[in-house]
Amino acid sequence: MEGRWASPRGQEEWHDGCFRIQGAAVEHLHQLFYDQWVVLGGDVFDAKDPFYWPLADRNCGEEECTLFTCFPGNPVNLIQAYFLDLVTYAAEETVIVNPYLIDKVFWERLKGLPAAEASHIAICNPIAVNDIPMNEKSVRCNMYKPWENGITFYDYSKTGRFSHWKIAYDKRSNCVFHGSYNLNTRSAIHDFEMGMLVRSPSLAGKIKQMIAYDLQQSEKIEDEAEFYKYPLLHPEFYLHAGVRYFC
Repeated sequence: MEGRWASPRGQEEWHDGCFRIQGAAVEHLHQLFYDQWVVLGGDVFDAKDPFYWPLADRNCGEEECTLFTCFPGNPVNLIQAYFLDLVTYAAEETVIVNPYLIDKVFWERLKGLPAAEASHIAICNPIAVNDIPMNEKSVRCNMYKPWENGITFYDYSKTGRFSHWKIAYDKRSNCVFHGSYNLNTRSAIHDFEMGMLVRSPSLAGKIKQMIAYDLQQSEKIEDEAEFYKYPLLHPEFYLHAGVRYFC
């Protein structure tokens, strides 16, 4: 990176993942997509069309799955609430991988965690290799207190790639949460987002191995100087405060 600000431009600089959703949850998801996205844009989309909902066996496994969605105007953001509860009640290893950490509500929850819960939490984020420059300012201005409380932080920037993976691993409940939700204000307020919570020891074990590789490739932050103990003394704090609503 040679000291310059890096932005992911090429395919080789991206690191991402996806889930294929099958079964009964698909019909509900199509209807939400129809109600919250397509109709508002004036497009034609029939959620009941056989192309999107063909006759097929809906029994796709035994894992417990819950579909989460959030959208503008929804009085309760269930995805944000899930992440807040995930860190609040962390009792065993809990890992969050997310490309954007710009949500004031999430930061305030992290800052208020007792050491017992904080010690179980690890966060992985590409601080500098990011397509939103405000991410780095947000992390450096807000991470000092959570880090001091015991939260472990891994910087994925050293790989030179942008991790666009949005996933959480909860060892205590053998759960994995994966979806489109970014931990920023834009996802919390402006966008239609979805995520799938899966309770499955076998899937959780596989995802844990994948996350462990990313953490191994990342730099574990050990120096408190990486974060601002007194963010009010840094101009970046005020720049971030002025634009975070749009990020």
